[in-house]
Amino acid sequence: MKTIINAIDIMNEKVAKFFSYLSMLLVLQLVYEVICRYVFNKPNLWSFDATYFISSIVVVFGLAYTWKIGVHVGVDLFSGYMPRRVKAAVFLFFMVTLFFTTWGNIVLVMLKNTMYSWEIKETALMGSMPPVYPFKTWMMAGILLFFVQGISESLKSLHILITGNPIQLQKTGDEN
Repeated sequence: MKTIINAIDIMNEKVAKFFSYLSMLLVLQLVYEVICRYVFNKPNLWSFDATYFISSIVVVFGLAYTWKIGVHVGVDLFSGYMPRRVKAAVFLFFMVTLFFTTWGNIVLVMLKNTMYSWEIKETALMGSMPPVYPFKTWMMAGILLFFVQGISESLKSLHILITGNPIQLQKTGDEN
């Protein structure tokens, strides 16, 4: 169990860190667009599409890592007062009944839609009309990584439910 959790957590951390560097490209692209638009009065047709695509990559590949380090917004109004094992049981119940059923179906629908998009070489209907199928592919990949992180988080809660203690994991670069 520990090996699976470590593998998922490390993979999602490396993917998120890799794609986080696109934030710098996004800033450069936006600075370039502002200069073109307001200094030279020549806005780019492709700027909106580039901004949308780059920012979507940064966000979607950061979802799983954000969950891993525990910085998604959560409401612990009730669970904050529960004993550790009860909290883990409640978490697992909702993961199975809500998370896996919902996101599993979303992944399946996205997979079909992405495959169809590649088949027809789908393009956007506005702007510079870029191809949409790569966008759908990285969105699906990011959501799939988020789904896999759900497996990791569920295994962590299962360990707490069984032993009563959090699992001791290998420390990675960002953890203290």
